[in-house]
Amino acid sequence: MVQFSVYARTTRNNDDAKKYAKYIKGILPPKGSIRMLTITDRQYDSMEILLGDKYAEENYLDKRDIIEL
Repeated sequence: MVQFSVYARTTRNNDDAKKYAKYIKGILPPKGSIRMLTITDRQYDSMEILLGDKYAEENYLDKRDIIEL
């Protein structure tokens, strides 16, 4: 196990992802272990559920769901 919790955020494109990464780097706590991984929509879509069922909250996002900084 690499971590105990995972947080995800969608962005419109790679430039927006870089802006958000810069924002996150500016609010890091003084201690801890934090990692960031950027993946494409296609890579995320290819994720397989190995155990359990898909939750109803796991809907596919469209442009109305994306939050901008």
